[in-house]
Amino acid sequence: MDPAPEASERGAAARAGAGVVVPLRSFRGGKSRLAPRLDADGRAALARTLADRVADAAAPHTTVVVSSDPDVVVWARHRQLDVIADPGSLDAAARAGSEHLAALGVDRVVIAHADLALVTTLAELVAPGAATSGCPRTASAASRSSASSTS
Repeated sequence: MDPAPEASERGAAARAGAGVVVPLRSFRGGKSRLAPRLDADGRAALARTLADRVADAAAPHTTVVVSSDPDVVVWARHRQLDVIADPGSLDAAARAGSEHLAALGVDRVVIAHADLALVTTLAELVAPGAATSGCPRTASAASRSSASSTS
């Protein structure tokens, strides 16, 4: 999928430095462990709310959403985020998103899972000199821990 025209037209200054990859399979498919407490619509609404928080935390950095789900694509384009097709696995999505950002001139990449419940900022991870655990350009914000991890 091509990025949204508005996202592609943003200036070079917004593209320089750090960027964020948000792999997001779908709003409807996630949070299945909450099925005893939330119906499918409630889980989809929760997934969208969490993704909104991650997108807000990623601002003002260039952000690419990796998804082939039509609802996610509409959501991302509405937020003026770049969108590329999901290649099928989390690792491949992270790699594709990183390559997309590198082609835009981004030199530091954060992979942020779309369901980070308490995220308010990704500033520590996108800052110049942020720890990347030996990899010169990628850090990861995982969803299973309250702390950010690097990879």
